[in-house]
Amino acid sequence: MVMGRLETVPPEDVPRILGRLERVRGVLFGRLLEGRPSGPSTPRNDAACERLLTAKEVAELLGLKEKTVYELAKRGEIPCVRIGKFVRFRPSDLRGRPRGNG
Repeated sequence: MVMGRLETVPPEDVPRILGRLERVRGVLFGRLLEGRPSGPSTPRNDAACERLLTAKEVAELLGLKEKTVYELAKRGEIPCVRIGKFVRFRPSDLRGRPRGNG
């Protein structure tokens, strides 16, 4: 049983393990949102089926620094999707957005 193994984890390792679990949770939740099937009972929404982008990917696409992308999202200038502590962006929300220079 897994619970028996958990009791042997040293307390100093718990934050590192929880951090890894949170990252896995975010990735899996993102995949769940990206891979939702569309069918007769679920109308297809192309925006909902898009692969979400990371701030790093958006920065590369728009010619901005990653930090700038996060700041624009925080100010509401770039729409974003929050999944737990993670911030992701829909490509359709970026179309027509001018490329930056930093």
